[in-house]
Amino acid sequence: MPKPKTLIHVLSHFCLCSPRFGIAHALCLGLAPWLAAEIPILVDSGMIKHKDDDASSAES
Repeated sequence: MPKPKTLIHVLSHFCLCSPRFGIAHALCLGLAPWLAAEIPILVDSGMIKHKDDDASSAES
């Protein structure tokens, strides 16, 4: 069964306009779960501080 012309038309536009999957995408997908688990631990240990916390401690 031949493909309908509209499907071929849509697929050709999708191939031209779809974003490219690159190394940045792979890094984001790979590091996101690690960061989601690691950032709260770093905040609790005091290695990472929110900039508003620094400003409020300087005012006191």
